[in-house]
Amino acid sequence: MAITYVGAGAAVQTGTTTLTLAGHASSLIGDIHIAQIISINNVAVTAPNATWTEIAQLNFTGSRGAIFWKRLAAAGAGSYAFTVGGTTTSHGIVTAYRGCKATGAPFGAVTTSANASADAITYAAILPHTRNGMLVAVGLYAEDATTAGTVSGAVYVFAAPVVDEENATLEDSWISVSHAPMTTNATSGAITQATTSTVDAVNLGVLFDLMDESSLSGVGGGGLTYPAGMGVSRPGDGRVSFPRRSRAGDR
Repeated sequence: MAITYVGAGAAVQTGTTTLTLAGHASSLIGDIHIAQIISINNVAVTAPNATWTEIAQLNFTGSRGAIFWKRLAAAGAGSYAFTVGGTTTSHGIVTAYRGCKATGAPFGAVTTSANASADAITYAAILPHTRNGMLVAVGLYAEDATTAGTVSGAVYVFAAPVVDEENATLEDSWISVSHAPMTTNATSGAITQATTSTVDAVNLGVLFDLMDESSLSGVGGGGLTYPAGMGVSRPGDGRVSFPRRSRAGDR
């Protein structure tokens, strides 16, 4: 089953210590919610509870980017109160995905690139864990006077951003989310995202790969395959089994 993008909740901003976000209303049990947050300060962002796990969190010259994920135990949008710095603005949005691996972390590799003031956002190269998943590029920009362009690279083809949200009040900020379906797990090489920024600002590029359901079992093109006669690892226990060698008298 391929990974699909379900949709996003509303973008929210706050000048208090609580940033309350919601996912897409059509989310189902087992879907993955990912929260993307930019805070125009260097105060750590804290998840609502232990059902959320951090993918990345990084300071980038007066701003902080934070990305968290959770697997849904109930259908619906949910309501998620993140703790953020309250003296300046924080801005966030939750995106929803279906078809990710059903147990353990749904993402494989992750890279971050804290960039100086510039028009374009750059993303550090990534080596995905599987070849049938989805690359997700999250751009966080400390200025709202911009529109997201397409993320481009030599290996993976990204569609136009599914999220291009600006926070135009308090301290400005902007969030972009783009996807690239995968048919290989080759190293990405350099990836950039053009913007229409009229006021270049510091920015952060976060790149990670979502792993599909076949990553659990090695079927469907997402996992590893082995030639006949080689040992095959058994999912979940880390052990390796080998075909029995026939002996004289065996039936």
